[in-house]
Amino acid sequence: MDSVHAEIDEHLQLNMGRSPSVYLSGCRGCGKTSLLMLLAKSFSEKGYKVYFFSSPEFLGIEAATAVESLMLDRTQKVAVLVDEVAVKPEAVALLSLLKSPHRNIVTIGAAVPRFSPTGNTALFASILLMKDLVLTIDDEDFLQLVHYCVNLHVTNQTLTETICTFLLKECGGHAYPTLAFIEYFFTHEEGKKQLTSEETFGRYFYANSFATGGFYSQVRNRCFDRVSDTNRLQVATRVLGGKECSTDDIDALTRLGWWDPDANNFISQL
Repeated sequence: MDSVHAEIDEHLQLNMGRSPSVYLSGCRGCGKTSLLMLLAKSFSEKGYKVYFFSSPEFLGIEAATAVESLMLDRTQKVAVLVDEVAVKPEAVALLSLLKSPHRNIVTIGAAVPRFSPTGNTALFASILLMKDLVLTIDDEDFLQLVHYCVNLHVTNQTLTETICTFLLKECGGHAYPTLAFIEYFFTHEEGKKQLTSEETFGRYFYANSFATGGFYSQVRNRCFDRVSDTNRLQVATRVLGGKECSTDDIDALTRLGWWDPDANNFISQL
């Protein structure tokens, strides 16, 4: 968490001419909300007065009034964290925060869509892609997680490290699915049964019964938007059916949070 906060601080210091703000962008399930919650705790410990909104829809008149009063008190450090900012980016209080010249107020917003140079999201001073904060095998947080699993004595240390590393890579380093799968295989009875060997685990993980089961579906639905409208359903059918993707398909997949345009590939194998 300290390394993430250091990254946030670096972005906040890049724009000294106005109220500091950061736009967190990333696919569903990559940990945006969890990161905001951790940041809220971290800012509080640093002496900030913290406001957390699950959506800009809740930034109504009362919130706007509170924000205006905070702007008058330059001595109080304030952190306003807003999840799902794309739901209502034109919220008056949010716009006031982003346009504010006061350096004592920090605004951090999070949403699935990538930063746009036009529109209200362009008012954010800096952008931080969640994919730049994903777990890697060298991260202290991941190493501590592996150590925890080893101490559960579900299987031997070598297999524990192999399974955890496999799940980390399979999930592209995204926090939620990585943690969800590790928890399933090392704490749930059905999952622990599959850790007798690497071969047994592999057969189970790639089995159709597991891929279509309730737990896997829950993780997949948490990570990706549900395909609801006809166009998205057609795109998903073409892509998942192995047919060649068009430019429009890639754009749709990126909006869904399925596609990483920088890597030119799916976010993960999920």
